[in-house]
Amino acid sequence: MSDRLSAKEIVDLWKTAIEVEQHFNTVEMNVRNIFATIVVALIAGVGYTIKEKIGLICGISFAPVLCLAAIFMTALFYFVDRYWYHRLLIGAVKEATRLEEEISKMSDVHIRLSQQISEFSPVELPPLIKTLFGWVISEKRFKESGKLHSDGKIEFFYKSIMLMFAILAVVTFGVKVS
Repeated sequence: MSDRLSAKEIVDLWKTAIEVEQHFNTVEMNVRNIFATIVVALIAGVGYTIKEKIGLICGISFAPVLCLAAIFMTALFYFVDRYWYHRLLIGAVKEATRLEEEISKMSDVHIRLSQQISEFSPVELPPLIKTLFGWVISEKRFKESGKLHSDGKIEFFYKSIMLMFAILAVVTFGVKVS
């Protein structure tokens, strides 16, 4: 019995790695969909507290408090998305890429799905957009090359919403409810 895997066994492992990639990609999209629903509800809640003049004992609108809670909640979703599930997705991509290289060594078939996705995922932004995004994105590869990779995309998505809620908190702080 050989210790080496056959080409078919490696292809089966690759298929499993691709399924795992798809799974974590779906999980991340579900996290973002749930988050988007919550953001819309929080914005509606801010509007409702202003419309109904719901406030704190000191006569200040409850809206800024809701905005600060939204910033905290956004940070939690950001953590779960980028530092939890996205790390798992990257692990699956790296394993699928490794298996693609093994398949290429064993046959004339060159499967490059994961490699191509990784290669084409980063985006080169126009200079003005790159400058604007640079105020929000601290991701190392974006700062070094100007290309927006998946970590930077996730960072921009969540941090821009945190910034929106911070601005909304400042703007609504002056709303009087009495």
